Amino acid sequence: DPVVAFLPDRFTKPTPLAGDVVIDIGEQVERVVDMLCCHVSQVFEWLPYNMRREAEIPPDAAGRRAWVRAWYLDRLRPQAHRYRHDLNRIYGPLRGSQVEYCEAYEISEYAAPLTAEKRQRLFWFLPNWNPS
Repeated sequence: DPVVAFLPDRFTKPTPLAGDVVIDIGEQVERVVDMLCCHVSQVFEWLPYNMRREAEIPPDAAGRRAWVRAWYLDRLRPQAHRYRHDLNRIYGPLRGSQVEYCEAYEISEYAAPLTAEKRQRLFWFLPNWNPS
């Protein structure tokens, strides 16, 4: 079985998502924004339509990128606060306290466990951390 991870949502019942793997993505934010901009119909049509914000979408590429960046960072920024304990556990208190943008994942109990070997293979770029 593969390792399966859940992405965070804003739900807290019955339990909030556990930050089994939390990744500092501060250095990758601009790359993620660029990748999001490649999904024109989803990011500039479908999402704004669902959010009832179609009128906000600028007509030019630079304006659209700025809009996506602001939208993405507004959604991403609170996660660093929400998963601060896990960031400190993974990166240590000094670096963990300075992370502004992160992605968090909970490992599903219905698939393969995230063993030390799989963690090293899948998340080789993270420091060694104590998963408990």
